[in-house]
Parts: sequence; C-alpha cells; structure tokens
Amino acid sequence: MILEKIKKVFNISESQVCEILRKQDHKCPICEKPISLDDCHIEHQHDTNRLRGFTCPRCNVSYIRGLNQSVIDNLYKYIKNPPAF
Repeated sequence: MILEKIKKVFNISESQVCEILRKQDHKCPICEKPISLDDCHIEHQHDTNRLRGFTCPRCNVSYIRGLNQSVIDNLYKYIKNPPAF
C-alpha cells in the first residue's frame, strides 16, 4: 500500500524505492535504527515535494528534540546528501 502511494505521489518506480532503502542500508539515516517500508515515514521537502528518503517515525516528527551529537551529525549529512537525490 505505501509503495503505491510513493510511486504515485513522487513519480518513482519500485526499483528506485528499493535503491533508496539500499543506499540507507535499510536504516533511518538519522538515528540508524532499522526500517522497512512497513514502518517508515516518507521524508520529503515540503516546498518542492521532492523525496529525500525514508526515516523512522520518531525522527520524522522530532528532528531536533533531545538529539545527541552523533544524531545531529547524521541529520546534517542526511539533509545535505539525501539518498533519493
């Protein structure tokens, strides 16, 4: 179900979705916890609707609450070089 939404909204193929998850090593790029399409959030730029990648639900809604330095570093790397670009 989520795959169909991703394909339709972001106009990408199933193989592109799989490639993004592979680039992320099937982990949230911010906290590095394992994720799958069944339990991830679609992370995108709201002004352009451009897909950045996939994050865990917690990181998607709380980028800056209670972050330690390694998570901040991962967030910076993710925003500067998203796996979907």
